[in-house]
Amino acid sequence: KKMTNLIEYANLVMTKYPRLKEEVKSLVQLCIDEIEEGSPESHEIELCWSDINELVKEEEIRILSKHI
Repeated sequence: KKMTNLIEYANLVMTKYPRLKEEVKSLVQLCIDEIEEGSPESHEIELCWSDINELVKEEEIRILSKHI
């Protein structure tokens, strides 16, 4: 996965789940910062991707539980 894919994914998530916008932005920024500090890009992108995924899962559960 590349940074462009991550940013596209992040933008999709922020559009679909506006409540997550700030958290997603922070995760992407952290990812960029870590890469700039010398962490392997692919590793940081994977971590960020899975962190965003977790946020989405939690948000889906929150949304579903409101409708029960």
